[in-house]
Amino acid sequence: MKHLNKKTLLAASVASLITVNTFAVDVDSVTVTFDHPQSIAISNATNTLNAESGTVTVTTWEVTSNNAVELGFSGSSVDAAGAPVPQPIFTKQEVDARGTALTTYDHLVTTFGIEITGSSSIETGDANTKWGSSNTATGTPSDLVAAGTTSTSATAAFKAIMPSDTGTFNVILSSKGVGDTSSTQSGNYEAIVTTTLTASEKLN
Repeated sequence: MKHLNKKTLLAASVASLITVNTFAVDVDSVTVTFDHPQSIAISNATNTLNAESGTVTVTTWEVTSNNAVELGFSGSSVDAAGAPVPQPIFTKQEVDARGTALTTYDHLVTTFGIEITGSSSIETGDANTKWGSSNTATGTPSDLVAAGTTSTSATAAFKAIMPSDTGTFNVILSSKGVGDTSSTQSGNYEAIVTTTLTASEKLN
């Protein structure tokens, strides 16, 4: 009988030991994030030179960025008296019969067009790749340089532009200047157009 009691106690001790060795596992997870900054670059323009009045010249920039950007344009010229004008209008200083520069300036009727090629998407619609009829250049200088809050501006036509997966897209500017064969003095007419890129980073 004593031997039986010893066996019972041993079994109870083993059961107690098994209960003590039961473990609970506590698990924690963490999300690790990195901020990868946006970069923007624009190539030097490739230009069509020495075009004749009435024809269209083409200027191309390649934009490189790893997120969306907005385009802006500005320009400068002078009026007939030489006062600064904040628009790109084809202008030349007039000369007299002896080739002496005068204080007056002549102008061509100036129009512009823009086309976006190679982008991934455009905020106002992926089919909205053209402003000012693109290569036929019907946009006015004032609308080219107007702010994005002006509905007819080039900036408002596109808003944010997302580059392709390679990080690039092209901006093609078409420019046209037309003069009267009688009253517009012959010579080389120039307009200055500046393209500006602003980051418009899109995050999910």
